[in-house]
Amino acid sequence: MKEDEKTRSPQQVYQTNKDKQRVVITGSQARMITAMVIYVLDSFHREFDFVTPVPPPGASSSSRNGDAPLIIIQEEQPTPSILEYRHHIGVISELPAGTDDFINRFADATPKGGTLIFTERDPVGTIGKKERPGITGIPFTTYPHIVENGTVALITSKNERVPIRLRGEQNLSNMSAAKEILKKIGITSGQFYGMIARFDA
Repeated sequence: MKEDEKTRSPQQVYQTNKDKQRVVITGSQARMITAMVIYVLDSFHREFDFVTPVPPPGASSSSRNGDAPLIIIQEEQPTPSILEYRHHIGVISELPAGTDDFINRFADATPKGGTLIFTERDPVGTIGKKERPGITGIPFTTYPHIVENGTVALITSKNERVPIRLRGEQNLSNMSAAKEILKKIGITSGQFYGMIARFDA
């Protein structure tokens, strides 16, 4: 374990992890989305490192920095310095009003061949759908679901129902984001459903 990344600047984090695939998750829902992603990756014993403001559930440190080919970076309070992480996959959840310029800059910083995952809610949705050649844009919204006898169940593309422990529209939106992130880094839909059903914040 190297020194705690929390004490280092985004540029220093980049320099330490420049040979890894970098997923940067930002916005007011970044903590929950990151927790979901880390939970699923850990459940499948995937090799990955992370940098978060506080230790994610089940972790004793706010960073893990080894030789994994992937790093998950959470930056809940977005600032211009987030661009210095040089993300391959950028994820934008809910953001405070008046951050349109920042959202544009972060989205535009996605490299060719990279991916931008964004909430469909405005202003993020409008900015996320801007045409950016060579970049894959993936919007997310509240996951299709049903409530029966007090239990929430996700409805899959095959019309199967997956009971989950969490409630609330925001958590269902966060699950949509987590699923899209995990899909880009090799977790199948079936694997996602099997583990997210057990997740409890």
